[in-house]
Amino acid sequence: MIKNTLKVFKILAFIILTWFLGHSIFIVYDGLSDNGTKADLAVILGNKVNEDGTLSK
Repeated sequence: MIKNTLKVFKILAFIILTWFLGHSIFIVYDGLSDNGTKADLAVILGNKVNEDGTLSK
């Protein structure tokens, strides 16, 4: 019983680790292969939007 639980845990840990490494590699590759085109918008964290839709100073 304990051996089966340990085997399932090892398989699950391997799947999660493989998933994590695959996504990490994709994120790094995607970040390094930026084509540098102009963006349609920008996000400014901490800036307030007034009620009329304009940004605060």
